[in-house]
Amino acid sequence: MPPARRPLPGTDKILAMAMPLYVTVSGADQLMFPGDGRVVVGRDPHCTVVLGDNGVSREHCHFELRGHQWTVVDTSRNGTYLGSERITALALRPGIPTVLRLGNLDAGPVLTVHAGDAGDEGAEPTSLAMAPIAVAAPESVREQYPFPGRPLTIGRQPDNDVIVDDLLVSRYHATVAVAQPGVAVVTDLGGRNGTFVNGHPVHRSSLLPGDRLTIGRSTFSFDGIGALREHGEAPETSLAAQNLTVRYGETRVISDITFSVPPGSLIAIIGPSGAGKSTLLRALTGARAADEGHVYVDGIDLYPSYDEVRHRIGLVPQEDVLHDQLQLVQALRYAAALRLPDDVPSSVRDQRVDEVLTQLDLTKQRDLPIHRLSGGQRKRASVAMELLTEPSLLYLDEPTSGLDPLLDREVMRQLRSLADRGRTVVVVTHSTLHLDACHNVLALARGGRVAYFGPPAGLLDHFGARDYADAFSALSEEATEWAGLHSLTAQPKTRERFGQAASPAPPKQGMLRQTGLLMHRATTLLLADRRQWMMLVGLPFVLAAVVQTAPPEASLRWEPGPPQTGAATLLVILVLGAAFMGMAGSIRELVAERPIYQREWAIGLRSGAYLGSKIAVSAIICVLQAIVLGLLGLLGRDLPASGVLLASPRLELIVVLALTAFTAAMAGLLASALAQRAEHTMSILVVAIMAQLVLSGGLYSIGGRPWLQALALFSPTRWGFASGAVTVDLRTFHILLPADGLWTYTVGAWWFAMGALATLGLAYIVATRIILRLQEQRPKRKG
Repeated sequence: MPPARRPLPGTDKILAMAMPLYVTVSGADQLMFPGDGRVVVGRDPHCTVVLGDNGVSREHCHFELRGHQWTVVDTSRNGTYLGSERITALALRPGIPTVLRLGNLDAGPVLTVHAGDAGDEGAEPTSLAMAPIAVAAPESVREQYPFPGRPLTIGRQPDNDVIVDDLLVSRYHATVAVAQPGVAVVTDLGGRNGTFVNGHPVHRSSLLPGDRLTIGRSTFSFDGIGALREHGEAPETSLAAQNLTVRYGETRVISDITFSVPPGSLIAIIGPSGAGKSTLLRALTGARAADEGHVYVDGIDLYPSYDEVRHRIGLVPQEDVLHDQLQLVQALRYAAALRLPDDVPSSVRDQRVDEVLTQLDLTKQRDLPIHRLSGGQRKRASVAMELLTEPSLLYLDEPTSGLDPLLDREVMRQLRSLADRGRTVVVVTHSTLHLDACHNVLALARGGRVAYFGPPAGLLDHFGARDYADAFSALSEEATEWAGLHSLTAQPKTRERFGQAASPAPPKQGMLRQTGLLMHRATTLLLADRRQWMMLVGLPFVLAAVVQTAPPEASLRWEPGPPQTGAATLLVILVLGAAFMGMAGSIRELVAERPIYQREWAIGLRSGAYLGSKIAVSAIICVLQAIVLGLLGLLGRDLPASGVLLASPRLELIVVLALTAFTAAMAGLLASALAQRAEHTMSILVVAIMAQLVLSGGLYSIGGRPWLQALALFSPTRWGFASGAVTVDLRTFHILLPADGLWTYTVGAWWFAMGALATLGLAYIVATRIILRLQEQRPKRKG
């Protein structure tokens, strides 16, 4: 629930006196409440107005003063009714009584409420009461759209009543209609980037005077009478920090940082190692919310309204979030398809890609693989990714790290060009070579305090330094002597008159569309990475050759005579080879793409779609590899006359190998999600395969050791080997191993082992999904 709106400056006492609330319950005495708090009606003894009716909820509804208008908000199970209509929120017309029935349309308690002086009942409203609610300063209203007697349509297409020229907005994004005096209803029409009321993504919601409606980067409000207002961007500040403080334990990493930046500025954040530059960047972007203070983007509080304003923010991390194997234009086209609404035609997306390439002087490099770009070109390619959605605020973390002075100058020149075109650009950097390209420099001293904020030309004089090395020497000391000596711009101008509310998960593109796009990108990446696809194609052939090294007499068909120990060995090699194929193909998938995934998630990627694409691609690869391994590995080997379920034992074994490989691939994805670095995955793969060899039950018996049997439950080879043992009826081979109860030659035993294998794969998928959710970075206060 959004908090009560603040009245216009200087009107608090006037409104409190002029707008009391009068409540009469079912003909009883009239109660008066001043306009300085919230009035809660319900069955709970702690409510302001207590009702004993069983149809009334514990907290049934409440009244709050928004701007200078009282509003009733229903929070009940059984409803609050105006006439025969159930309401969710209703703005009360000052001086005019409103009759509400609670809980039951026919027999519930009746509340008669009105706002204004007690003697005003039945009188005409005063001019003060009927004045439009001031939801923003008059100069910030860019346009007014009167309601034409039908719902106003908002979208990108020219035939909408309100045309929003923004690729983040769908063709027909939302409608707004007047429901009753003082109340409008906004309906989302499936806009992929969401419709927000006071920071909440909504499908259908009431819109009251004082509420903020956000579509794309455009902000609207309802005037309470008969028009929708469009508001311009905050002209004074596009980024503002107010009293930001971040603690790690008892230590303050950044302390009480306040500054504001006008639009079209390039600002550099500098300071020695340990001064809190990266921590400040995470606080400004919402990756790690400050423990105290606020960040405002275009006047909107970032933390409670992150999903509403996230498309206004571009972030280029220090580590490039690019797929090296793709051509630059391919990478940008995939990024555009994922970030822009799915009703944006491909021709329009391609046009936007071309515009960004031209803007950053990358047209000549458009068809080059990203790994062939120079350091400066790679950094500009990362910037291009963010500019696809035309953010008004762009952050860069160490964009010139590792670049030579010439490339350093090239990158800073490009960033200054972006700022001159109206964007606010914030750069965290150690480099001081080209600070003169910036409009302002924010210098942090050790201890996370602001030691200087102002033009770069004044930095050295401020510290009494001859060069930047002397300035950094001063910054390396505690900032106490510098605190308060720096120059800051005015305090941020915020949109406090608009309601703020915590927002749930962001609305995103459809699951199937994103999954399809990611599968297409994964296939393109695979085909572009010659070594990777050669490994995946060649692996089953190599493993089939390993299987063929088994002695010629090793077969999977029982023959009378001495024990046939080769059958178990052959089956172990097959199943272990399938598990190795699955894990080897997936164990690097998530950890290698983690920076890319986290950035794409922040701008709207569904984690379920991302994981689903990995699962689908792995399944296809595992099936194809299992077919090759099964056909070539068993070539020339004697097989039973039939399987336990299928007439062809070879086909039945291929099914077993495919499911074993797939389950192992899901285990590989889980390991990849847990791994801290891609370099760790090789060690994990070796240990996992050795463990699965031991736990398969085909090398030696694991019976009689409960702890080993418990571990074997989580091994794909345990269930894959059991399924294969049932198919060939391994118990009849009189091998030297004790017979395992899972090897019984019955259809039920085969299905049990295969079901356990599939369940294990599903468990790995669920665990991986949980890990991905835990890695999602949303702005929230610590503690």
